[in-house]
Amino acid sequence: MAIRPCKECGNPVSDKAEACPKCGAKQKKKMSIVLKILLWLFGISILVSVIGGMNSKNNKIEDDPKIEAQPTQNENNTSKSNWFYHESKDELHSTTTKLAVAESLNSANFGFPYGNSSKLLLGVRKNHQGLDVYITIDKGQFVCGIVDGCDVAFKFDDGNIMNITMVEPDSHAADVLFVKLDSTESKIVEKIKTSKKLIIAPKFYQHGDVQFVFNVENYKPI
Repeated sequence: MAIRPCKECGNPVSDKAEACPKCGAKQKKKMSIVLKILLWLFGISILVSVIGGMNSKNNKIEDDPKIEAQPTQNENNTSKSNWFYHESKDELHSTTTKLAVAESLNSANFGFPYGNSSKLLLGVRKNHQGLDVYITIDKGQFVCGIVDGCDVAFKFDDGNIMNITMVEPDSHAADVLFVKLDSTESKIVEKIKTSKKLIIAPKFYQHGDVQFVFNVENYKPI
């Protein structure tokens, strides 16, 4: 036990006392060394957790076709191909997810807040659930029914226009649409194999139908 002066009247007061016996002023409690050490260790643990969370976020790879579909240059850093391929291991199902993506030759100007260079991506994905054909816009918002979906015009080369029923993903993201029927997906993939040009015209929020042109030559089945 130590004696120290009261902060108000200067009367000697024990460091164990909560108030001065003379004037009644409450006395500050001195933090024990043990408590200081505990608080210091707690602060260090919080700092480590924050740093670890930042590293985990930076290293995370999400199973999102829009993210996987970003086109890249080839190994020699030369001109881009019209198709881009990606594979990833599905550890849960012991399978491999394969992805083929083509980027539109033209871009759309949707204005603020999307800018004037929105590209459409066409993807073919094969995983443990089967085959998927989808489109995704890098900056923009599709207009499509949540339940019944919507019809999107596809035209291969000089053929007839195909009205393809597409639906939003389970997450209801407004920048991705999947072909609804498995049989239609197979037909589209077969047309891709034998076609050179494809035009897709989805409907966009506040802009209606917008046409995107693709070079679908040299597709390698996945």
